[in-house]
Amino acid sequence: MAGTPAPRRARVVENNPFLDTKNSFKEGATLADSVVDAGNSPTTQLRAGLVVGKNIATGLWHEASDAAADSGQFGILRDPVLSMLAIDNATERQNVTIYTANIIANSNKLQDLTAGAQTALEAAGMIFKAL
Repeated sequence: MAGTPAPRRARVVENNPFLDTKNSFKEGATLADSVVDAGNSPTTQLRAGLVVGKNIATGLWHEASDAAADSGQFGILRDPVLSMLAIDNATERQNVTIYTANIIANSNKLQDLTAGAQTALEAAGMIFKAL
């Protein structure tokens, strides 16, 4: 006799910066080979939640300093990048998925969130909560 199944517990990922992504806009992007996560060690390992900006001249995504994103387009790295290094230890471009609109994120767990990036992302429908 089958009983009522126990409710599933949500899996909590301690460092997950994303609170709600079900209505998100995401896109494939290419990170420039120079991208680093300054708050991580080693810096060539990028954490999910790294805020990036698009360089309009190259079409590549960089860390989100307000100067690097001359297009005013910002996004948030969806998944970690284990290494920006190739086999010969030279850095190389990486194809990734970024969120560009309509997510709710924990701003305390995002990396490199500048004032300009936050303003642009909020205009794209992102909501930031400091938890």
